[in-house]
Amino acid sequence: MRPLLLYPPATTDAATNRYPNLAEVRTIPGRKNIAFVEFADDVSSGVARDALHNTKYGEGDAALKLKVTFAKLG
Repeated sequence: MRPLLLYPPATTDAATNRYPNLAEVRTIPGRKNIAFVEFADDVSSGVARDALHNTKYGEGDAALKLKVTFAKLG
């Protein structure tokens, strides 16, 4: 399983529920701008990453651009 990093984490429910094989979503206490999202397999996490990276969340000037990357392992 390769975790994804998702910024901002407030978007995790709306964004990841559209993609199958979601295993776990973890936020970091004290950090409002990051979440780890794990999928059951690399293919599923890659599909979600490719679809979500650089998409806008919100509207107008308040819209945020999502940054989605694979977490570094090890």
